[in-house]
Amino acid sequence: MSASTSVEESGAEPSGPSSSTVDLAITEMTCTSCVNRFERSLNRVPGVLATVNFATASARVSFPADLSSSDLVESAEATGYGATLPAAEGAGGSGDGAVRAGFVVADTVKPTSAEAVAALRILGLAPVLLTGDNEAAARHVAARVGIDEVIAEVHPEDKVAHVKRLQAEGKVVAMAGNGVNDAAALSQADLGLAMGTGTDAVIAAADLTLVEGDLRGAVDAINPLIAGAAMASASVFVVSLGLRRFQPSSFTG
Repeated sequence: MSASTSVEESGAEPSGPSSSTVDLAITEMTCTSCVNRFERSLNRVPGVLATVNFATASARVSFPADLSSSDLVESAEATGYGATLPAAEGAGGSGDGAVRAGFVVADTVKPTSAEAVAALRILGLAPVLLTGDNEAAARHVAARVGIDEVIAEVHPEDKVAHVKRLQAEGKVVAMAGNGVNDAAALSQADLGLAMGTGTDAVIAAADLTLVEGDLRGAVDAINPLIAGAAMASASVFVVSLGLRRFQPSSFTG
């Protein structure tokens, strides 16, 4: 007897948008009569459609969303045969398509970044975040540290062009960077600041190196230049380094 005949006799409906499908491992089946008996019994459960593959000792079962996978196993075992969920399901999955837990990943801003940006503003500088990160992530971080102007999704070769554009607008540009892709832009800037945690190429291209890798060091480096009028009120401070540390955050269940 086919599975479709069993459904017709039981009045069950085939799986729909609100149903899930799972493959059960079936034990203790010794003949095709066992297959028919299993299908007929399980398909009597409202909304369930079971098709057994005798050769692989498994059954593909569609079941409604209001029936949990554990209840499904109980119904299957009530037919007189053993039934187990796949390993992933048995390890804690429900098999019903419902989300049981999720990981939340967030950007964690370095504790000193906002303080450094605020100090740069006090010096009269306009901070700009120049990054290859996507727009949403960049603006999220910028908002956390107090930067209004964001230039995101920038290719390494375009960083120099952005520095040149700011200079063409009559601005004096100081830039801090720590990646090898920042080297050319640091060299183009009126003042290039390399973080001590950066690559050798960045350190070689910069005018100054901030040994501790703390953005607050940029404030100490620029302050004397402001006092000596080497940088005017129209100056821009371009940040092209990791203001954040990317790490997995909370687990919810």
